[in-house]
Amino acid sequence: MNYLDLIRTSAMFMVIGLHSSSENMYKIASTPPDIWGVSNIIVSMLRICVPLFFILSGYLILSSESKNDETPLHETGRRILKVILPLLIWSIAYRFYIAYGVGETFNFSFIISSLRSISQEAVTYHLWFLYEIIVIYMLIPVLRPLVRESDDPAIYFCCLWLFLSTLQAMAFLLNWNYVFGGRIDLGNIGYFVAGYLVRKHISAPRPIDAAAAAICFLVCAVITTLLTARESYAAGRYVEFLHVYSAPNVIFMSLSAFVVLLYVGRRIYESNLALAKLVISSVASCSFGIYLLHVLVLERMNYNIVGETANSPSSAILNIALTVLGCFAVCWPIIWCLRLSKMTRWLVP
Repeated sequence: MNYLDLIRTSAMFMVIGLHSSSENMYKIASTPPDIWGVSNIIVSMLRICVPLFFILSGYLILSSESKNDETPLHETGRRILKVILPLLIWSIAYRFYIAYGVGETFNFSFIISSLRSISQEAVTYHLWFLYEIIVIYMLIPVLRPLVRESDDPAIYFCCLWLFLSTLQAMAFLLNWNYVFGGRIDLGNIGYFVAGYLVRKHISAPRPIDAAAAAICFLVCAVITTLLTARESYAAGRYVEFLHVYSAPNVIFMSLSAFVVLLYVGRRIYESNLALAKLVISSVASCSFGIYLLHVLVLERMNYNIVGETANSPSSAILNIALTVLGCFAVCWPIIWCLRLSKMTRWLVP
């Protein structure tokens, strides 16, 4: 087990949980307030899932150097190829699944339209992550030299990222006009650079660091939940601004959770919990493949393995938990089997 495996495993479960609980958020008018509130709490806490992957990528990649016989451009090409091939195959698979569901005819024009759609946008909502990570990989040859001699450029970039994010959130909450709207968008690159800074300055968190991070996470989660409920009920619809990955509350929650999981992961790694380490390592190695597959499984489950609408907060929590576990139970063995052969391992790197 690698001490980072817990972060991969946790982020993967959070992704499934987020997608299992998000549907109620858009049904605010027809969902009882207590059940909608449960979904709001869960979604608010799980919005950190994808940012955790971005932070982890920066933690691993930006502070390391290319292999001795590999130029930065070759490294970038290798990393992009490792993502773009699965993106292409899984996009085609999901495109066929969607077409089959609506009774679309499979012919040459269907193939052309499928390839066109893949080149223009993500076929399903979760595949956007692969497009984003490809763009970030393209920037590695630019970002790595900037931080080679000093951390100052990375610190400046993250401060700018947080400042603009906070300014945008204040503009939203106070109904101001965001002066940089449509002009500056640092996207998820901030998480990537922040991952580098975490590795440089807090790669081995102390108990007090983990405790402070846990408190920060809980405080931000409460604020996110309350403000989302206030804005959504005032508008009569789900207002997801404070749930987007660029919101400052999500940024602080994500970084805090990363530090907590880093601390716990190191404690497990240094412990004698052989079985726990074996399971976490196995799940972590399959996490990317599970990410790619889980939406198809959730679709077949209709995002609710129980099949009945929750009538109380406790039943809502139970439905989500069972759906997450059921989806994982289907995905894990499939991805594990695909990874056994070199012929299929590249599909689920």
